[in-house]
Amino acid sequence: MRTLWLFAAGLAGLIAAPVLADGIPAYYDTTGWHILPEQAQHAFIGLRDGRETMLLQVALAPDATPATAARLVWITPVPAPASEVEVEILRGFPLAHGVEPRAFLVSRVQSMIGAMAATQIYPAFFLFFLASGLKHAAPGPPGVVIHQHIRRDGVDLELLGADSAGALEIHLREMGVDFPAAGLGSLAPYTGSSACFVVFWIADLTAYRAATGGRDGIEALGVAIDFPAGTGFYPLVASAALPGEELSVIVTVAGFWEAVDPPPAGLSVAHYVGSIEAPPEVRQALGDVLARGDQRYTRFVLRTAPRNLTADLGFRPGAPAATRVAAGWMTNPAFGPVLWSIAIAVFALLSMLAAVAARPALPPGARPRTGVAALMGLSNFATLAGVLVVSILAARRLGAPTHRGVRFALFFTAIFCLLLIGLYLLTSALS
Repeated sequence: MRTLWLFAAGLAGLIAAPVLADGIPAYYDTTGWHILPEQAQHAFIGLRDGRETMLLQVALAPDATPATAARLVWITPVPAPASEVEVEILRGFPLAHGVEPRAFLVSRVQSMIGAMAATQIYPAFFLFFLASGLKHAAPGPPGVVIHQHIRRDGVDLELLGADSAGALEIHLREMGVDFPAAGLGSLAPYTGSSACFVVFWIADLTAYRAATGGRDGIEALGVAIDFPAGTGFYPLVASAALPGEELSVIVTVAGFWEAVDPPPAGLSVAHYVGSIEAPPEVRQALGDVLARGDQRYTRFVLRTAPRNLTADLGFRPGAPAATRVAAGWMTNPAFGPVLWSIAIAVFALLSMLAAVAARPALPPGARPRTGVAALMGLSNFATLAGVLVVSILAARRLGAPTHRGVRFALFFTAIFCLLLIGLYLLTSALS
């Protein structure tokens, strides 16, 4: 896949431009244009049938004025010819929320362990304490061709191709944007016939507010850019020109994906199963990537100083085997009944093992056979009180003192507690 890189150029007259957007923001003062430090970049990507759809959000701060909003421009390089790119302005933006499959499965298993421990009276307190810790072309300047122009809800969008960074610079100057040289250097690799740019800005703040505010308004508009794609790719090197000491890059991709080696230093990858909320037209733009009920998505997160961005992010379909298995289990309708059945079987097995291990607590001459001891352990289904009653009755039947039956019950519950702790730690190590 090839992806998009979002740059934001803000001309506000103030350093604190009233804009909430991703990319490389710039501001204008009496000394000229400057690049502002950026704190975060966000992107939502959907891939299907050899094409990628990337959604970018257009959102202004509540205190934005017509003067400042009209002087804000976003430039998005697209690594594909303009003739193969489709763009549109959408009402709304996806919101993904879910749980990590392995963590969810481990949490459910540990809940089962807690239920087992609760039958043992005093060991339960220890275990719970343990758990709580753990398209028509138009002429432009020389070297620039405007392929498409769209206006909707106060936002203008242009799809254009530029032969060189110099041609793009001239076009931006004609728009009133003198983009800093460092930013133009980052845009230069996307000039030429194999790439293009999407430029969008707030042309009418009143219309934008009417669409995104009020009783029936939405929180933000989205820009959808669809283009040919193979394996996943998100450019990071271009952000090396950003000032500042920390940048958070968050890329959300529908489906399960894994980073291509070598991944950027410090990259974290998390897989989720949940749901992705999006208005109908956003879903239509993303196609069938949001069709499945158990929506799976991947979140790539990288937090580092911009100067450390020396390699791009590549990703391809895939996820760890444990994650795929856990996701399959948790989305299966039989997940709950099967998990409880396994928990009951494990409870019975641990109870029998604990009873067999506690046999030495009875006198050698009155010690039950291994099979009998295992059956005695099954009385744990009636909680520890059941084990205590059965142990006393067994001791009397075998001719042993009553206190030896109590001792057997105490040994049993201590061993059972240790087995539960071991099982808990094992599941924690797998999370």
